[in-house]
Amino acid sequence: MDAKITKKRLGHLLSYDWIKIAGLCALAVVVWMLIFTSTATRATSGQVFDIYYYTGVSYDPDEIADLDRLHSRGALSYDVLDLVNYEVPSASLGSTVFPARFAAGEGDVLIALDGGGTQAEDGTYTAIEGLKQFLYGYRGNCLSLDPSGEAYSEGEGGVQCANYFALCAEYLSRFFFDENGEADWRNGTLDTAAARAAFDERMDGDKRYRTAAKRDAAFQNEIARLENLRTAYTFVLDEVQKENGVISVKELAFSYTDPLTNASYEFDWPFAFDLSGIADITEVIRGEGEDARSGLSMCILSTGNYQSPDLRYEQFTLLHYLATNFN
Repeated sequence: MDAKITKKRLGHLLSYDWIKIAGLCALAVVVWMLIFTSTATRATSGQVFDIYYYTGVSYDPDEIADLDRLHSRGALSYDVLDLVNYEVPSASLGSTVFPARFAAGEGDVLIALDGGGTQAEDGTYTAIEGLKQFLYGYRGNCLSLDPSGEAYSEGEGGVQCANYFALCAEYLSRFFFDENGEADWRNGTLDTAAARAAFDERMDGDKRYRTAAKRDAAFQNEIARLENLRTAYTFVLDEVQKENGVISVKELAFSYTDPLTNASYEFDWPFAFDLSGIADITEVIRGEGEDARSGLSMCILSTGNYQSPDLRYEQFTLLHYLATNFN
């Protein structure tokens, strides 16, 4: 049988079977994409870090939107696989975006301007904007930043918020102990056995670490993550307790009269870090106006990372990075 491939036979094949060939090529591409998609590591909700910039705030993408840069500088840990920077240019857009995103478990940090608003002669606000406007609607999605560790409560049936400092201290106390075996997050030594058990449980089924060798190597990153978190947490807690720390906690005494209902509200809100003391913060985050760092504030959202409690404290390392690299 003459099976020799000739130019004439090849021409006939392409003339009559090109559709089949194209179809097989397309099928091969689809199969390959399915294999790649099914085997690739997908970031969970806890491994995505969301930063929202409320109306009047902008950021430098070269400084804070480069995840590799933030990894290398310890601002975010190795286990944060994706970074989202999202500008919310108006309160009306926020009223659409925030409920949906918060309900989906998204949102880690919100940066806003404490621009106040319009006040009446008695000191109550007749109109609000910026930070106060956000907190008025969404303080229930924030964590209390009272350095004493106290949770926030507006009474029975009102907004209840856990304390971020207390939560982080409790978390670190699972891994750091003194020589007597007592939890000591500040001066204790890392219990590598406790850290390894928590790490193995969290990484169970993670496609990045299919072999023992890969998991052993990754555990070194976990040790660094815990040590870095303790350093950042200690720094932030000490700063906010100083009289003139680089970072402080805003305590917003807020009185507001709803112009539609004439109902009056009085709040004392411990929900924002004051970033204006970071001298060069405008190199990375800035507000509108002549004094671009005046009023810059950071809220810690309670909605993100709920699927991975170990990653709920990346905000401390980010804040530590900002305060030490831009001051």
